[in-house]
Amino acid sequence: MKRRILTALVISLLTLLFGQSVATATIYYSTYGQSRTETVNLTSYGPHTFEVDAIAWYKYTEWYVNGVYQSYQDSGFFAIDPDYVYTFPPGSTQIKALVYDSTWTYLEYHVWNVTRTARHTKQPQSCQRNDPHFTTNRPRLGRH
Repeated sequence: MKRRILTALVISLLTLLFGQSVATATIYYSTYGQSRTETVNLTSYGPHTFEVDAIAWYKYTEWYVNGVYQSYQDSGFFAIDPDYVYTFPPGSTQIKALVYDSTWTYLEYHVWNVTRTARHTKQPQSCQRNDPHFTTNRPRLGRH
């Protein structure tokens, strides 16, 4: 619960700093208790949070992005839900959480296969000699 409040606070702060596009970031939940794989299609830029929800006491969670280890979290006595925040480049990315018990015995996985489409950028306009905006007049430097 504390992490959810902190995540909401961080997203609000980023919204103030960078504008509305960050506010569309989302938290994606995967419920603890069995292995799961989800597909996520993102249309917004900004930090997105992935959480193993309703985890039990004293569980360890390792986080991977495209198979590369990032960090681990311990749910501890208060069973704090592990989460991972990531800002995606355009393309496909896999977020994986591996959950272990207190002796590091593997229990289950949670995988999010994420695709983010690139923002469409405006194509530069070409300038032709017959274009009314085309000019070869340049200001002269120095004395005239």
